[in-house]
Amino acid sequence: MNIKNLTFELDYLLEGKPKNVSINADELRAGYEDDDVKFVLTVEDETERNTFKLDLIPKHKIELVRAQIIHDHFYGSREQFFANGYQSWTTSREYKRGDVQLGLRGPSKLPGIKTISGVSGDYHFTVYGKDLYHSFTYTYLRDDAKVEFFGSLNERTGYTIFYADMKQNVFVIEKDVEGLTVDAEYELYHMFHMVGSYDDVFDAYFDVYPLKHTGRVDHFAGYTSWYNYFQNIDEKIILRDLEGLKRAGDAANIFQIDDGYETKVGDWDLDPVKFPNGMAPIVDKIHASGFKAGLWIAPFAAEFKANIVKEHPEWLIKTVKGKNQISGIAWNGFYALDIEQQEVRDYIKAFFDKVFDEWGFDMVKLDFLYAACIRPRNNKTRGQLMCEAMDFLREICRDKLILGCGVPLGPAFGIVDACRISCDA
Repeated sequence: MNIKNLTFELDYLLEGKPKNVSINADELRAGYEDDDVKFVLTVEDETERNTFKLDLIPKHKIELVRAQIIHDHFYGSREQFFANGYQSWTTSREYKRGDVQLGLRGPSKLPGIKTISGVSGDYHFTVYGKDLYHSFTYTYLRDDAKVEFFGSLNERTGYTIFYADMKQNVFVIEKDVEGLTVDAEYELYHMFHMVGSYDDVFDAYFDVYPLKHTGRVDHFAGYTSWYNYFQNIDEKIILRDLEGLKRAGDAANIFQIDDGYETKVGDWDLDPVKFPNGMAPIVDKIHASGFKAGLWIAPFAAEFKANIVKEHPEWLIKTVKGKNQISGIAWNGFYALDIEQQEVRDYIKAFFDKVFDEWGFDMVKLDFLYAACIRPRNNKTRGQLMCEAMDFLREICRDKLILGCGVPLGPAFGIVDACRISCDA
């Protein structure tokens, strides 16, 4: 993509009236300005790669609707577009013309069902279609060994979504700014672009990315109770399987207890019937066996029947109509806790303190994390909400290991030590 041959479009509302700006790269470079907005484009050109920033300076309070960088691009028959999935469960793969990027299908697409079936994905704020593919945070176009890479260097201002429209032969870089009102300078894009070999472009991207990976874990393998037992675990099962894992020797270093130890997701009371002796003695035995001890938590989830839902309904994220926001179908349905509220943060932190300080766990598998940004609110984009949620989790986890699960990938960069990727099935 030649930065000189692109169009930038911004849709926004001014005092409720829809407005649009459509300008070419020359106008951007010259410093476009009108009665409502001003744009500042900063480009750092190098031989094989470049970075650029696009800042918006509004002259009035405006509500952003959509921001897009549009570039005409003819897709060759062998050219592949890499789609990085929205979150760690989402399929990530290369697509060429004629392939299908699957969205919701059958009854799940019906309006009444879609509000529940699609909440864990991007189905409510991206577009699916024939010969249309999209990617989050970074992507590349590949023709044999040649790779043209594009990556966002800032997801805190909003998710960066790349579209390859192979029907219309257009490449689009969209910023998810839904729900955001601005009256001061705002960074719309901070992008990295490079052409080179597969390894070279990724090495260069992660070299300039502002959040470096933690790099604390070279080998992260072991046991989880989930796939054999799901929620049907107890102290006897856990201790029996711990004995079995000892036979793995140095091949394993983590023993992780998954969902099923708690009475209700969101309440986080230890089930006294399943674990009559508490968690601390089990963790001691895990350590004595030579493993780090891990525990599953869904920190932002509260199942419908949890006591916290009845006692603190004000702690839940609400829909635009003021109802509790359904955030998934696990446990016969769950809501999302609103960590924009300090009381909610204090509640979650108190449980994590118990997990680390009283029970003695070394690692947490944090699941269903997408719930933190289930909808834009409080004049924050989905990307900003998710990045702040991940900052909060790293803060309360201190130096403990984090395995992310059901987490949007860009905001997880530099925060988690590993991710559980793909669906359970």
